[in-house]
Amino acid sequence: MAKENYVLSIHNFKFTKEFENTPKAIRKMLKTLSKLLGVALTECLFCFEHTGIYSMAMMEALEKQGLHFSVISGLAIKKSLGITRGKSDRIDAEKIAEYAFLRQDKLRLFKFPSKALIQLEHLLSLRSVHVRNRASYQARMKEQFSVLKKTHYPELFQSQKRMIKHLTKEIEKVEFWIKQHTETDQEIRKCYKLLTTIIGVGSVTAWQMIVKTQCFKRFSDWRKFACYCGTAPFPNESGKMKKRAQISRIGDGDMKSLLTLAARSAMQHDNELKLFRERKLKQGKSKKNVTNAVRNKLLARMFSVVRRGTPYVELQKFAS
Repeated sequence: MAKENYVLSIHNFKFTKEFENTPKAIRKMLKTLSKLLGVALTECLFCFEHTGIYSMAMMEALEKQGLHFSVISGLAIKKSLGITRGKSDRIDAEKIAEYAFLRQDKLRLFKFPSKALIQLEHLLSLRSVHVRNRASYQARMKEQFSVLKKTHYPELFQSQKRMIKHLTKEIEKVEFWIKQHTETDQEIRKCYKLLTTIIGVGSVTAWQMIVKTQCFKRFSDWRKFACYCGTAPFPNESGKMKKRAQISRIGDGDMKSLLTLAARSAMQHDNELKLFRERKLKQGKSKKNVTNAVRNKLLARMFSVVRRGTPYVELQKFAS
């Protein structure tokens, strides 16, 4: 599904056609599809690739009419196709239709998040863009400082400093809007307050967890979310060859990075996790494995406090 158009394909039905990706054209497509199939569209399953904001119009139209649909990541579809040669929108549509037909009993129906969560997600996305741009300017200036004299290139450094200052102000504005948005929605506010009681979990991590888990309704437990973001270890065996369980590179990299920062902070300020880190390092565990174990412990704590509805309590304080 692209910005301007998409291709509709019906499995076991010789029909493939391109439509415009606009709300009006989508409504027309659904009427055409209903006449073509001769059945109620509520008996059909729609499946398409997740393409960010470009798939929003389709999702909103299907949700409004109460139709069943599933949104799949492009990687999941690609991995299922086996060896392929060539690529086109028409071929991709046919492959997605086949994918949905073969896995219709396993596909998870998409549940549209609340308007408040969608707004929060867009604000967080905007903040991430500003943070990346600021980091780019800062890294460039650091490299230039090491080889160029500031007095010889005053305009070069002044311009970049102004951009960094401007982006810092914009980041502060976006964060202010996010905080306001958090306070106006009761469910988001409750989750945020519970999450930030956990040592190591800051505002950004809490906001991202709320969005990624849809206020902890998208995943049934923390282990499934750990699999989603790439912190869950998996076995690596073949015949008699058995290696240590490893985490997969497939996952939400941004969320994994945030959890890494949260784990490092927790190991410094949480007495229980500090002792856990020291104990595991003495046992010969690598720093990387210990950090990943702490990431998963934090995930377990986050899911636990939200499901219980009570703040986190540091038990180590009451230990004798």
